[in-house]
Amino acid sequence: MNTELDKIILAEMWKDKLERERVLTVKDWLKILLIGVVPILGFIMYIKWLVSEKPNLNLRNYLGAGLIFIVILSFLYLAFFGVVLWIRLHNMCC
Repeated sequence: MNTELDKIILAEMWKDKLERERVLTVKDWLKILLIGVVPILGFIMYIKWLVSEKPNLNLRNYLGAGLIFIVILSFLYLAFFGVVLWIRLHNMCC
């Protein structure tokens, strides 16, 4: 009986491993990219997929890089427009 249970457990572990390492299809990537371009939804879904229980390894790496890119671009955007706003306000009052 233990051997049957062991076989079932090993089969499930193998299935999970194959799912995590499977190559994503073009259709999968198009869905991910399409959702990613929607401003707030994309950010939320990237985080949701990244912290999901068993993300695909390729997807996890892509999402991690994508989130780093989003954070860097957001910081640069805020810094640039902060400087522009500061210059405009400084020129108005002086």
